[in-house]
Amino acid sequence: MSYKQVLNFDINRMGKLAGWCLQNCRLGFGINRGTFGSAVEDKNYQEAHGTLHPMSELPSNIAVPVYTTGHPTCGHVVVYDHGTWYQDGYKIDYPSGSIYGWGEFCDGQRVVQYVKEPSPTKSIDDIAKEVIAGKWGNGEQRASALRNAGYSYTKVQNRVNEMLSSQTTYYTIQYGDCLSVIAEKFGTTVDKLVALNGITNPNIIYAGQTIRVK
Repeated sequence: MSYKQVLNFDINRMGKLAGWCLQNCRLGFGINRGTFGSAVEDKNYQEAHGTLHPMSELPSNIAVPVYTTGHPTCGHVVVYDHGTWYQDGYKIDYPSGSIYGWGEFCDGQRVVQYVKEPSPTKSIDDIAKEVIAGKWGNGEQRASALRNAGYSYTKVQNRVNEMLSSQTTYYTIQYGDCLSVIAEKFGTTVDKLVALNGITNPNIIYAGQTIRVK
């Protein structure tokens, strides 16, 4: 998924008044008039309207409010801005408490807008092969690139895992090995090893010989 910034965040505008986290965030986005009395009210509104999203779907190129457990009644909200966290007017390493998710709105005002991407032209299998070949990067870079291109990171990664688990595996026989030991080591059977490698006598194998085990 791809989002564009509607209201830019500026740390120099962000309020620093302790206990007024929602107001502090709102001011950082240049919103002068508030709507909700607490962060938890704002979070609940977004949750009810489908604009509260899990952190796994957070693009790295936007600034949004992020809701945490914080105060048991009022909750807490901080700002994530292009990879940096801000709380009550200050930069922080990471927010404390459990994170509920990030929102498209801040105190009733939209700060980011979903942009519909063109439908992907490649199949999940094709993209998974490109991922294995290293064309989509690693970690969060990969996740962000796939989402921005209109693909489901979860679906692609699951297919990558399936492909990798089904790839051919070879083993070089060591001194003292026998097919039954090798079969147990790789979760297969002697009969399958014999069939995969065209072995005529399962009792005769040689150290240094490479056989297919999967």
